[in-house]
Amino acid sequence: MANLKARNVFIDTEVFEASNFNFHSTHLSELVRLAQSNFVKVFLTTITLGEVHAHIVEKINEASSKLKKLRSEEGRILQNLPNYEVVLKRMDRQKCIDEVEAQFKEFLANAKAAVIDTRSVDVEHIFRDYFGLKPPFGEGRKKEEFPDAFAQHALSNWCEQNKCDMYVISANRDWLTPKNHLIPLAKLQEFLDAAVKDEAGEELAAKVLGIYARHLDKVEKAIAEAFKDSEFYTSDVDGDVNDVTIKRIKIDEPFVIEVDETSATISVDVDVDYVADASYLNDDEGIWDGEDHVWSYRPTAYADAEESEQFEAELEVTYDLSSEDSFDVSCTISKTFRVTVLPTDYELK
Repeated sequence: MANLKARNVFIDTEVFEASNFNFHSTHLSELVRLAQSNFVKVFLTTITLGEVHAHIVEKINEASSKLKKLRSEEGRILQNLPNYEVVLKRMDRQKCIDEVEAQFKEFLANAKAAVIDTRSVDVEHIFRDYFGLKPPFGEGRKKEEFPDAFAQHALSNWCEQNKCDMYVISANRDWLTPKNHLIPLAKLQEFLDAAVKDEAGEELAAKVLGIYARHLDKVEKAIAEAFKDSEFYTSDVDGDVNDVTIKRIKIDEPFVIEVDETSATISVDVDVDYVADASYLNDDEGIWDGEDHVWSYRPTAYADAEESEQFEAELEVTYDLSSEDSFDVSCTISKTFRVTVLPTDYELK
């Protein structure tokens, strides 16, 4: 029985942003492979292209501003260290924008993506939805929802004309309400899981997931180790996270992203409660030199900060299908974690 209800898939801007515009990520690379083998057909809209361009420019500008801060007086001492020379060089924003956009165009070409024009959408229909509070419009009727409305109508009209359905991938709530011929999914992983199972065969995927389930202790250990080895930073004080202790870890349903007879890539969402052992410079007990505008004394303080996090973990697993005991797993977590050392009264409630 097929897992996919349709082979057509629309990718929203939010998907690219969630991958940090890494068009060579595992998820997007697997989508390209499926498209190149003509197993799926990838779609965007002209509005999506414009949104991706705008978001790339915005993110590059944000990064440029932060690098300027690093090159300011506070970070100038790093100019004496050869390893930081590249980081502190003046950034050519337009060159960076052009490079990321070139990667995006390469992705579109490799994925053989079709772009649906939104100019033919019935504007009167859009405004009827707007005044009638129909999806994607709701209470508040924000103007930001208009691009999604045009894109959804264009996709729905294309499906109507071609007598087919299409998956639409976006965690944006404006896309999560089912529309004529459109099947909403919040994560690209869900679509890839269904596609890979149909392509590789349900029997192989079931065997791999059976082995995975028998070795959940190894999976949990690999995720815990990768999480503890991740980068943590203090957001509210000048400090460091020295160690973390996991109190609770919950692993959600696995999505198979790639699979063959000896290995697989599996994506899981993880929910963790942990305690961060942090040290920081205590301003409250420090002494500020008002004449020279520097701290003449700031003692180090220590605190245990209780935190919760949700993140995606990517698992690379290897196995021997003829042996239930043959299973190895490594984990990658592409996220940094913020620790609040001194929570506000509101956060304590």
